[in-house]
Amino acid sequence: TILNNSIINMWSWAVILGDAHRNTICGNSITQNSGGIYLRDSNENMIFENDICDNYRGIVLTDQQATSSQNTVSQNNFENNRQIDASFLAAQNLPGKNMWDGNYWNRARTLPKLIVGTKKVILIPGAPFHFPGFWISIPWVNVDWYPALEPVIH
Repeated sequence: TILNNSIINMWSWAVILGDAHRNTICGNSITQNSGGIYLRDSNENMIFENDICDNYRGIVLTDQQATSSQNTVSQNNFENNRQIDASFLAAQNLPGKNMWDGNYWNRARTLPKLIVGTKKVILIPGAPFHFPGFWISIPWVNVDWYPALEPVIH
C-alpha cells in the first residue's frame, strides 16, 4: 500500500511498480515530477483518490514481458500533465483491459474520456531460441465511461 504521500519534484517517476500485483495506491499528491505512476507487468492494482498534477507524464500502464491488465484507476485528478495524462501498452494475447472510472481529466467532461494506448501484435512468429519474431504496435483505447465533472475532493 502506498498511502497519503506527497511526492514532489522527482527527476524520474514518482511511483514505479514492476511485476507487482494487488497493490493499493491511494490518497497521494504526485506533482511536478518527470512522471507520476508507472506500472510494468502489474495486475489487479487499485489506484484511486490521487492528485496526479503538473507532471511531464501522469500514469502509464505498460507491458514488457507479461501484461498490465485488470488495474482499476478511479476518482483521481489528472491536471496539467504536459505530455500525457494517461496511457498504456497492452500485450498481444490479452485485451489490455484496465478499468478507468470517475477520474477528472483537466476539465469537465460530459462524454466518455478515451485513454489512448497501443497494443502489441505479432506479424511474424519467431522460432524459439533463435529469432524473436516481428512485432508492431497498433493504436488501442480504454475508456473512462463516467469521468468526473469537477476535481474530486479527497
